[in-house]
Amino acid sequence: MARRPSSISTLKTTTASKNTSHTVRHVIMVFCALICLFLLAFLAHVLWYKLYINNEVLFLESINAPETNNYAPRKVAGKISIETILSELGIEAGSKNLLTVNLRAIRRRLETEAILKDIQVRRLLPDTIDISFKERYPRARIICGPNSCYIDDDAVLLPFRHPNGMPLQYNAAGIPIITAITNPDKLIPGKKTNDKHLLAALELLQITDLNKNNVFFTIKQIQLVDTQELLIVRLSPLPGCTVFAQDAEVIFPVTGIQKALDRLLFIAANVKETNLKTIDVSYKNNIPFTH
Repeated sequence: MARRPSSISTLKTTTASKNTSHTVRHVIMVFCALICLFLLAFLAHVLWYKLYINNEVLFLESINAPETNNYAPRKVAGKISIETILSELGIEAGSKNLLTVNLRAIRRRLETEAILKDIQVRRLLPDTIDISFKERYPRARIICGPNSCYIDDDAVLLPFRHPNGMPLQYNAAGIPIITAITNPDKLIPGKKTNDKHLLAALELLQITDLNKNNVFFTIKQIQLVDTQELLIVRLSPLPGCTVFAQDAEVIFPVTGIQKALDRLLFIAANVKETNLKTIDVSYKNNIPFTH
């Protein structure tokens, strides 16, 4: 009976020794696993650089880009070179591995070109960067001295010249003119305008072109009247239309343009008068006009 405490003590010592041994084995296994993971990561890193980053087969050799009115893939007289734009970013054929080219930087740089939209940049393995974009086209010409510019269907303002001084080529023959801009300093090329009167003029041009019932006139000029929330619109009658005189003036409201256009087309289709010179469609109940 006197030896039991010694047996219990021996049992505890044995159990502690087993726990310690188990802990040591666990630490060794974790350590070995970490070494294996490190080796695998190192091997993957080496393979990545060997097979991809330093692989001569994947070096940039070609840059594809569309040729438009104002842009060309390479240097062409009278056009902006995409090759030159990329060289500003340190990207040239044969200069670096295709996988290291920063596509986002290319896209951001092209987005600073005021007349470009729908820009896409992608890699084409093994050696090509493919760039696609479209040019914006003007809906109207805004005349306001040194701040004169164009405006497109998205209300983006388009410059007459590129920042490098080159005149930009637009298919702008015969497009309407917008005048009497009250805040010309706020016209920033490449940015959308939030000018209420300019947006109203743009809306009028768009819905007039889309209206199938308009076989009577085209819009020649829009004058913004900021103080009265009005647009003064000068018309050019289409061949066969005798309702409107040449350069007839129509007064439109800044709001409710669709209804005002409907009233104007009603006049053109139904009144017997000819050669009308001034028409006011800004009213809801009466539509005064004069010869």
